[in-house]
Amino acid sequence: MSHALSLTIDTAALKPTAVLGRVARAGAAVGLTHRMLRDLEQDLGGYKRACKWLIALATETNRPITINLPTGSDTSTTVAIAPKSWSEDKLRGWIGGMHEELEEMFGPAAIRAWGRGTD
Repeated sequence: MSHALSLTIDTAALKPTAVLGRVARAGAAVGLTHRMLRDLEQDLGGYKRACKWLIALATETNRPITINLPTGSDTSTTVAIAPKSWSEDKLRGWIGGMHEELEEMFGPAAIRAWGRGTD
């Protein structure tokens, strides 16, 4: 059985990098909404910097990080950012094992691995 914790963070009071880093380093799985990604971009100075930071955090903790992005009024896509050392097959296996839990958190979603074009 898995357990999920949903946190609402006042990013005017706390930096997203501090909170997400602490949660991930404590061993928790990290899943972001598109709003948190936007706050992370503001914290780090842009989308590309936020992507690089998330890849580095996934690599440091050796656990994927997920981001749920809306694709329509009632649909979304959840992307998984893998640690740099993970193969595509390992990430696909992780996604397969987490698919139901991710849909419980974010609702129906197409789940995709995030390309490494941000390196």
